[in-house]
Amino acid sequence: PFAAHCADAVVSFNGLHCMPDHEGFLRSMRRILRPGASAFITTLVATRSPRHRAVAAMAQQMGILPSPPPTHDEVVARAAAAGFTSCTSLGGRGIAAFQLTV
Repeated sequence: PFAAHCADAVVSFNGLHCMPDHEGFLRSMRRILRPGASAFITTLVATRSPRHRAVAAMAQQMGILPSPPPTHDEVVARAAAAGFTSCTSLGGRGIAAFQLTV
């Protein structure tokens, strides 16, 4: 565990979609960031692509994903609910990047 407000940045590569509680994971990131700091994350995101949906469904069946990948809008909403002041999509389909700012 890290102390509150101890980090200038947090980075998570392909972690959010693996967590059963997305908002709780984001709240933990938010807690350790100093005011004005940012988190940078990549995560699987839901798309309309049949191929992406098939891979996500298979990963759920195998127990790799605890729930369906979030949409871009769900990531933004969960970041806001976790206390981030902004969540900027940095692009991507299937796997997307976001900057979350305190």
